[in-house]
Amino acid sequence: MVILTLVRRDFATYYVPAIDLAISRDDRLILGDAQGTDTIALNYVLQHGGPAIKHRITIYPSRPYNVAKFEDMRITASTDPAQSLQLGNAQNLVKGLTRSISTTLKWIA
Repeated sequence: MVILTLVRRDFATYYVPAIDLAISRDDRLILGDAQGTDTIALNYVLQHGGPAIKHRITIYPSRPYNVAKFEDMRITASTDPAQSLQLGNAQNLVKGLTRSISTTLKWIA
């Protein structure tokens, strides 16, 4: 579980400040549902975002059958690729954060 430990440490370093800023600005949050950083991010947002945060989250699940799981949680979920094209600057943020994590994981390997 070395990788999961590093993901959590790097999450606190690289992701938490950006997520906290987004929460404080009432931004909409766009997440995936992959195991690891995506699920850690979703759990963090749900724990720290307050009771109304679910209305500001959109999940793009990796599998269409996961949509119902998030809808049951009252979180918007979509597999519509047209909606994913509207991500704009959020994609650039995710790419930058992913590069940071990827660099760390390559260093370990």
